[in-house]
Amino acid sequence: MQFLMPLSERLQWATAIRIFSLAVAFFYYYLVAKKRTNTDLAVFLAFIFTGVLGSVVISYIEIKIVICQSRISFDNIGARLSNAYLFCYILFLFLYRYYIDACYHCFISAILGSILLGKWGCFVLGDTCFGVPTSLPWGISHNGLNPLLVASHPVPAYDSLFALCLLGLLLYAHMCRHLPIFLVVSIGLLFLSIYGFFIEFIRLNPPVYSIFSINQICYALLFLLCLSVLLMRVWRSTSQTG
Repeated sequence: MQFLMPLSERLQWATAIRIFSLAVAFFYYYLVAKKRTNTDLAVFLAFIFTGVLGSVVISYIEIKIVICQSRISFDNIGARLSNAYLFCYILFLFLYRYYIDACYHCFISAILGSILLGKWGCFVLGDTCFGVPTSLPWGISHNGLNPLLVASHPVPAYDSLFALCLLGLLLYAHMCRHLPIFLVVSIGLLFLSIYGFFIEFIRLNPPVYSIFSINQICYALLFLLCLSVLLMRVWRSTSQTG
């Protein structure tokens, strides 16, 4: 399949989709979740700031230290926003005891806005979020920001589909199974780190260490952090009951 569109229109549509996804995330957090206090808003803004700061740090490491280029663009930072979950989870570990509901809804709104909806901005823009060439019937070629002349994996669509499944799992675990919020968030990010690590093998991001991209390194760190925290809580609960 071909997806042809002038680059100027792609930029406009991608910007509109990303603004819309941010608005939906804010709508969920502030209206559906009924978080209207100044403290809850401060928690929401703290997670946004931490995510953007984490993306800037990762982009700096990749571009200026590993690849040794002198310029970091907004595209570099935007392409690393998925890795912000590593930094946001660290913030979550510090805040969840005091603002557990706000932290939970921050993660739900982040998955809703940055992956489920926001990845379609990457799809329209046609950047490096796309994957390697494929012969599968849903492969797409495009003339976007990073043109692909042969049919390739539409990885942003995979990301959005995964986010839909993950979002349903998190809401079911919390609202129907009544699992603790800390467990729901940690397990959700565990699944996200596994998916993010393996999907990178069909993405166009360049490797920075051996065959691994900077995204894979961050997802591996997120996986290890989530697993360590979960095992530590299991050990504490068993030692207390014993």
